[in-house]
Amino acid sequence: MKLIPIIFSLLAIATMPVMAATITVDDSGGANYTSIQEAVNNAVAGDKILVYPGNYTESVDVDKKLTIVSLSGNPADTIVHAKVTSDSYYIETDDVFDVTADGVIISGFSLIGATINEYGDDQAGIHLTGSQSCIISNNYLSNNLGLFLTQSDNNMLINNTVFQNNVKGIWLSGSSNNELNGNNVTLNDQEGILLYSRSNDNTLKNNTITSNGFGIFLIADCNNNVLENNYA
Repeated sequence: MKLIPIIFSLLAIATMPVMAATITVDDSGGANYTSIQEAVNNAVAGDKILVYPGNYTESVDVDKKLTIVSLSGNPADTIVHAKVTSDSYYIETDDVFDVTADGVIISGFSLIGATINEYGDDQAGIHLTGSQSCIISNNYLSNNLGLFLTQSDNNMLINNTVFQNNVKGIWLSGSSNNELNGNNVTLNDQEGILLYSRSNDNTLKNNTITSNGFGIFLIADCNNNVLENNYA
């Protein structure tokens, strides 16, 4: 009879929710890790990665639900440059943040220099692939393809500055039910915002889209999108 309370206690412990951890990154040391990718690799879904001001050179693959934010909240002092690899034949980069998980939050970074890979494909500051319910906010993206969503639905792109990218500013391909709100999309070589290939039911509001090759461009069977209070 005395074993019963012990069994119940063990069951209660086994079913208790695991508390999310906060993992710190500082390129100069003194934190849990010196690179964002190391922190991602050692995190579990639901953790928060807090990045100290600094200059990070890496291309980060995010394959689990994480919150990745800068400590200061200021993109000007927390800069991630795409990692460059080269040999005698080509120079290539990867996306700065390549996200393949749902529920990821990325906020407060400058993301720079993801230009092209060995196959000639444009690389992005942040690329969501098959991702749902992510929040991308308050980032500065330049000298990349800015924000790229591929087959990604129900995401929020809020208050990002997408400036002077080599190709497109924000590109949605086969991506629906996303909200683009309060973004500043300026001086990108091609489209400021491109909706492409059955990107339906998206809401674009309160965005400023100026001095791009095109302002807002919808092509290839995009339907039921709402454009509200944008300045183009």
